[in-house]
Amino acid sequence: MSIKGKHRFQTGTALPCSDPSLNDKDWKTILVPGFWSTQGVSNLASVGCYRIYFKAEPWLKTVEPAIYLGKIYNSDEIFLNGIKIGQEGSLNSNIVDARKAERLYKIPPDLINYNSDNLISIKVANFYLDGGIVADDIAIGDYNLLNVVKVNNEFNTKKKEIFFISVFFNFMVIFLFAYIKGLRSKDIKYLGIFIFLLIILYILNSLLFYSTGLKSHAVERIIIILSAITPLLLINFITNFFRYHSASLSKITNGYGLFLSALFSIPFIEGIKIFIFFNILWLIEIILAGFMIFQVMKKKYSTDRNEVIAIGICICFLLSSVILEFLVNLRFFSFNSSIMYEFSFITFLLSITYITICRHVRLRNNEFLLKQKMMNIQDFERKRLSMELHDGVGQNFLAIKLNLQILNRQLNLPFIDKLIDQVNDHIGHLRAISHGLNPTYLKENGLSYAIKHYSMCIAESLTIEMKLEICDLTVRLPEITATNLFRIFQEALNNAIKHSKATEIEIKLAQRDNIVLIQVKDNGKGFNFDRQNGGMGFQTMLERANIIGANINIHSKLQEGTTISVETKLE
Repeated sequence: MSIKGKHRFQTGTALPCSDPSLNDKDWKTILVPGFWSTQGVSNLASVGCYRIYFKAEPWLKTVEPAIYLGKIYNSDEIFLNGIKIGQEGSLNSNIVDARKAERLYKIPPDLINYNSDNLISIKVANFYLDGGIVADDIAIGDYNLLNVVKVNNEFNTKKKEIFFISVFFNFMVIFLFAYIKGLRSKDIKYLGIFIFLLIILYILNSLLFYSTGLKSHAVERIIIILSAITPLLLINFITNFFRYHSASLSKITNGYGLFLSALFSIPFIEGIKIFIFFNILWLIEIILAGFMIFQVMKKKYSTDRNEVIAIGICICFLLSSVILEFLVNLRFFSFNSSIMYEFSFITFLLSITYITICRHVRLRNNEFLLKQKMMNIQDFERKRLSMELHDGVGQNFLAIKLNLQILNRQLNLPFIDKLIDQVNDHIGHLRAISHGLNPTYLKENGLSYAIKHYSMCIAESLTIEMKLEICDLTVRLPEITATNLFRIFQEALNNAIKHSKATEIEIKLAQRDNIVLIQVKDNGKGFNFDRQNGGMGFQTMLERANIIGANINIHSKLQEGTTISVETKLE
């Protein structure tokens, strides 16, 4: 039995809405279903009372009677002939929003009058900019049949909510993964927190959460506070993304948002009209945020044009959907804006995530290329210095040696022989340094020979026992790979000699299928290794490993020695 049509209606919090004896002939009539604002009711009306009269048909005696009202904006209490039969949300000062719940109330059979008119009184509280009974199908009938309609409608709503929550959650996982992988700049952090708060807000406002029975006035306050903070995170993301900071604009917008969140966290500030007032203040915050973001993009357009255009389109779409939501609530338009509102967030997050991660990947690649160039310059300088030592200082030492030998033929003095021996030692030492800086034998004879030759040359001047396990590689490594692997080996071996106080060093070069392994192991004093705060030597090894796509591992324990291993795949 449909109860659509025009019914009596009045606004006011003090009305004895449920009293059957109340004279309501002077009340206005409005269409049910329908929003208030389309029928001359103020957008700021907080409580309205419907009085619906109907005659009970005899067939209601044969079923379990119920009344189906669908969605109501936002909370309601319902009475039949003066007796309360149900409620969704809360209408008192401790407000609880229930706009997504489907209303279906059982009617106690003994409350129905079959000989006279029955009165359904519905008290509705509006927390936003418009209210009303808005479902298309409102009726009195069999509870079991009406419950099928309710369950189907709520299932469709929950299905949509699960979809959006899963999408938001996937974005959160993407940013967690990016954070773990090292993208930890301020803009990434702000955007990650922004997405996290969106997930929390969407869940707290969802029918899924309301159905658990956990939604309370305290939860509504949390929603208000988080709603005031969320735009601030978006602003801070934009300013950090473009590296632009305006002290005055930031202070105004951030101050306003923090003022709102602090204001509505005060316990005695409550009530339905306060809630409506917050929505107006929040809209002002959105406009301020949009203005500030526009100013940032205007300043950065000349230097970051492509990113400004891409993000600008996303922001405009997002802010437009938020403002449109308010215009729909004000009944300037009449369509379901919630779908556009939700999809605008997904479009915004998808675009922002793509742009942000692409930018950081590009920056990481640029950093990688810069480090590679620095390593190339470093290797070039090593070669230049090696040639300078060999052709300059080395030749000077040879000239000194030759002159001393000529002088010694004439004087035949023992101390000149000692000077010649010292010069020979210096020439040998200089030659070792020159070869270490520019190991020509690496290019000529390959990595296996270079490691073996370098190790044996070092061992000749040390009391440390060296154990070599060097295999011949089945393929010749590219020059850049061989050079960087050799430099990593040099750094590891030099560290073991200088710092470990070891008595034995094991050097290993092995090949397993297409994997090449270099390992330097000592039995020295060891140390507490911190990968994040490793010294300059480790950072250099790590950068060289990254250049060739190798994996480097350092294992060290106090008094147990250190093992440095590097692995790379053969092309």
